Amino acid sequence: MIGEVLKPFEGVTHDVFNFEPEVPPEVPELEEGEEPPVPEEKDILEAFKHVYVKEVVREKRMHFTRVPRLGSYMAIPLIYKSCLFDEALEEAVRDYEEVQKKRENQEIEKEAWQAKQDAEKAAAEEAGNEWEAASQEWEEINFAPFLTQDRKLVLCLDTMGQDREFTDEEKRFALNTVKSYIEIWEQEEVTALTADRARRAEMLSGETAGGDAQAEEEHATEIAAEIEEYKWKSDETDKIYFMRHITEEDYVPEEELASIEQKYKMLTVMASRFEKNKEWLEYVENLRAHRVMKYPEIFQSLLFLTAFKREDICEPKTNKLCWKTVRE
Repeated sequence: MIGEVLKPFEGVTHDVFNFEPEVPPEVPELEEGEEPPVPEEKDILEAFKHVYVKEVVREKRMHFTRVPRLGSYMAIPLIYKSCLFDEALEEAVRDYEEVQKKRENQEIEKEAWQAKQDAEKAAAEEAGNEWEAASQEWEEINFAPFLTQDRKLVLCLDTMGQDREFTDEEKRFALNTVKSYIEIWEQEEVTALTADRARRAEMLSGETAGGDAQAEEEHATEIAAEIEEYKWKSDETDKIYFMRHITEEDYVPEEELASIEQKYKMLTVMASRFEKNKEWLEYVENLRAHRVMKYPEIFQSLLFLTAFKREDICEPKTNKLCWKTVRE
């Protein structure tokens, strides 16, 4: 089955994503002193919606990639709330900054309120009056929950070739395993995004603090000079891709070609400097700890220009960067 694609109209597996969400039962109004009823615990075979085919050879909708064999088939939806994506990280960082600012303002208010209380107490004691401390409740400022989106996977099991059904014990074990995996996966992603949020917030605070403006300006001037002085290499791909002798059918407007050449030169120069800069290499090494990668296209371009092949860093049969593979 590795490398096979099962289209939505093929087989029964996609049915696991079409189940209607279960509506929770209405809670009746309780009289004073009355305890709410204990919800009835359902068997996971009923509570966890899944697809089960008792005899695959008798199910007309079954899709076989090889010769059909006697047995049963089970498909379990593994749908979890994922928070490891760009928008979730951006929103988490924004919320983090707002919460930190609110907490700082609250601390200032607390100090001012405490100072006022101390002054009132001292004045009362000096006048010989009894003083009673005032009570003040402070709002608890917490971080908002992370943004999430459904990540839909499916676990498929079968006994084909064994000519038997799954036992109820086996089905419960599979369903409980998927349920536990969903809970663990969601918690792991929350932990990972919390760490990414802290790293991004620290990075942004460093940028806000500012750096050596003169050094940055000199660095930018050096890069611009290298790009201007860049020479095409006749023995490599530069000449092949950017030589001006092109056919009329493949003609590219002069201004567009110039823009492509300029961008290629810039990336090549940056990649060359990147390989020689220890500070940048350490920065990239630190990036491996991040689970959410911002602007992957830039990082992907640098990898291509430092001799990595598409098959080594992209998802199979695509040009999309596989950050998990790169991190490892």
